[in-house]
Amino acid sequence: MSETLMDLALREAALKAELAAVQLHVTAAKARYEAARGRVQAAMDDETQRGVTAFGAVMPSGQVVAKVVLTNPDPAPRITDERAWIDWVRDTYPTVHTTRFVREVSPAWQSGLFKAMQKSGKAIDPATGEIVPGVEIPDERQRGHRLTFTADGEDAITQAFRAGLMTPDVLPALLAPPESDEA
Repeated sequence: MSETLMDLALREAALKAELAAVQLHVTAAKARYEAARGRVQAAMDDETQRGVTAFGAVMPSGQVVAKVVLTNPDPAPRITDERAWIDWVRDTYPTVHTTRFVREVSPAWQSGLFKAMQKSGKAIDPATGEIVPGVEIPDERQRGHRLTFTADGEDAITQAFRAGLMTPDVLPALLAPPESDEA
């Protein structure tokens, strides 16, 4: 019976080691992903100055495997002072305010008001014209980007990885912004 317990302990230790190794890979992959997103966003921000809002991700073979598009959503309202916000809602719209152990605003109503404020670009209640305390809309949009694979883009990238073609020196070039016409 001692051998069985020993076998179980060894198997558990091996599984824990495997899990730790996988976790390290996941953590490293997430860090590389965030770094790559940051480089792509910086490139997109630079290229926007020249009017470029999209470019292709191109394999060394010249095959376009994805498209990177600048996203520029409208600034959304955000609560900056919870107490001021809840007090204003309680005083202005008591039917959507609930007092329990914790005071809160109806999420559906808040969503509707925030959508109206986002559309107007101002933290103003459209029904009363009041400036809504505790809520602001940032001046700048939160820019980002979206990557969409072509029909065979994911397969092409997978094959390139398997063939050893996706080395660290090739990856930055994959998402390089388009060449400048000014030469």
